[in-house]
Amino acid sequence: MRRRRIYLILGAMGLVLAGVLVAVFSREREPEYGGKRLSEWVDELTGSHDGGIALEAVRRIGTNSLPLLVKWMMYETPVWKRRLYDFVNPPLRRLNRSWEFSEDQRTFRALGALVALREVGTNALPFLHEMMNDPKIINRTVASNLVWQVLPREAEAQRPQ
Repeated sequence: MRRRRIYLILGAMGLVLAGVLVAVFSREREPEYGGKRLSEWVDELTGSHDGGIALEAVRRIGTNSLPLLVKWMMYETPVWKRRLYDFVNPPLRRLNRSWEFSEDQRTFRALGALVALREVGTNALPFLHEMMNDPKIINRTVASNLVWQVLPREAEAQRPQ
């Protein structure tokens, strides 16, 4: 009986360890530039006084960043997480006004990076088309504006001289 309990505990610990390893090592790979991941550059782009270096890094990553930026912008916070944030944020704000749990920050940072990439041309059009069908009005608006910025330049570049 005692031996069986030890085997069950070891088996459960093995499953937990396997789950943690899968979660850690199966993370989606992000494009990198200068040894930093895209998410780090995007955070620096909007949260730093030296946004010029981050802007250049995001532009160097280029169209490789588009799938992730669109994914981050189209992310919908699950209801359970919004409820948790609604419960936790008021006491946090009483302690310090700047403390708050939110996933809107990543959306707006991705928006800033996407606007910084407006020069990418027609490579961005499939992603922008996907965003134009998004339920969030901010995503539809940004995608529409970027399409209007990208398409005239592409048409001008293809016009015979």
